Amino acid sequence: MTVPFTLAALGATALTEGIKFLYGQATELLKRHRERKQGTEDAPEVLDPKTPPQSEVLEGKITAQAIDQAALDRDAKLLLELRRTLADYVDGIMPATASDTRLLEVADALRGLLEVIYGQHITFTGERRPPSGTPLDRDAVAKEAEARASAVTVIVKGERAVGIGRDNVGGVIITGDQADS
Repeated sequence: MTVPFTLAALGATALTEGIKFLYGQATELLKRHRERKQGTEDAPEVLDPKTPPQSEVLEGKITAQAIDQAALDRDAKLLLELRRTLADYVDGIMPATASDTRLLEVADALRGLLEVIYGQHITFTGERRPPSGTPLDRDAVAKEAEARASAVTVIVKGERAVGIGRDNVGGVIITGDQADS
């Protein structure tokens, strides 16, 4: 995994706004995904990132273009879980701080998935990355695999979470405080 979410060095306000942006984008994509699956709406194939106004948050500008529906279909559950993890920060229940490693990992994992679905970079003001809207190298299959692996790893690292690879077989042994819960 790369250095988590370089926005951490920019301060609490920028971090909070960046997280709100990622959360809003995940929310809109998940709504589209649900509506498309239910057949209640012809979900537009073109990204229209409006929430919150990106000019205040992003370095560069995400461009309206077709989203990768296959990636959205495949990664909807990961988006949902990462979005859910950010909800308390977006609602102001938990403070977003640069010292909150879990928050930074979740935000970075969510950004990675969004970048793959959008096919372009999402860069926050002050970060040293290609500006938002810069197309991802479509030949970089490793980027997609890394984004998905990062998302799964971050989800599994949550409190009281357990993760097992698909090829693992065996029993589970519970020790200590967890055995009593």
